[in-house]
Amino acid sequence: MDDLDRVLCVIFIHYTGWLPDVCNCSKNSSINQRRRLSDHGVIHHGSTYNTTRFEDSLIEMLVERDKILYDYAKQIFGVQLKVVEEHFNVTICDKIWNRSS
Repeated sequence: MDDLDRVLCVIFIHYTGWLPDVCNCSKNSSINQRRRLSDHGVIHHGSTYNTTRFEDSLIEMLVERDKILYDYAKQIFGVQLKVVEEHFNVTICDKIWNRSS
């Protein structure tokens, strides 16, 4: 997801009512927190599973509908993000984690 970090910040703010420093890029231009990347022990079988033509058609139909839903959700999030930034008078960070490690 394009705005995953901002989504996490907005969800956090929504449920706690306060803004974590790591999300505030108005005053915090260099963020040094790190996130560990992990597969959580999940084995990916996507490349070894063969689907039928019927399953392929169902997947295609779901993908088409999912694209519409995703675009709509992004628009709604853009509005919510603006409301949060205006309410707190801040700019929510695009990236809150250092993914280079």
